[in-house]
Amino acid sequence: MSEDGTPLPADRPSRHDETRTLLTALDYQRAVIRRKVEDLPRDVAGAAVEGTQMTALGIVRHLGAVERWWFQRIFAGDVSDHWTPGWTIGMRTTMEQVLGQYDEACARSDGIVLAAPSLDAVSAVPADDGHSPNLRWILVHMLAETARHAGHLDLIRERIDGRTGD
Repeated sequence: MSEDGTPLPADRPSRHDETRTLLTALDYQRAVIRRKVEDLPRDVAGAAVEGTQMTALGIVRHLGAVERWWFQRIFAGDVSDHWTPGWTIGMRTTMEQVLGQYDEACARSDGIVLAAPSLDAVSAVPADDGHSPNLRWILVHMLAETARHAGHLDLIRERIDGRTGD
């Protein structure tokens, strides 16, 4: 984050330690996700892209679930939350609800990362493949996952209204 609290571009050099550098890059991608959807009308954000079941809001909900899965469930061992697959969103679900849940998941993830003794700390719960990743791997994985879906949202926005870029 910059001094005023806005995310820095992921490719901007920083003087942060490794943890803050990874969080800065992840926060930048999270901000891109928000910017791609927050100004869309609800009916457009919840509509499936032709030929897929993906919706802009569904991607945001998916990313919130992935944040909870990796940081809260796998790393911290909180098994009370569950995975919520699927790309579609019910019509009663508002944009504010989805973005609020995403923001809450991201804030909890950041708190878990900042409270960890080091990036070498190993997850409390093994992942589905049986390995117990360290926090560094989880952060890099989330950075890749978020960036991949930011690209999906870029394609969706281009299709909706021609808008591209961060």
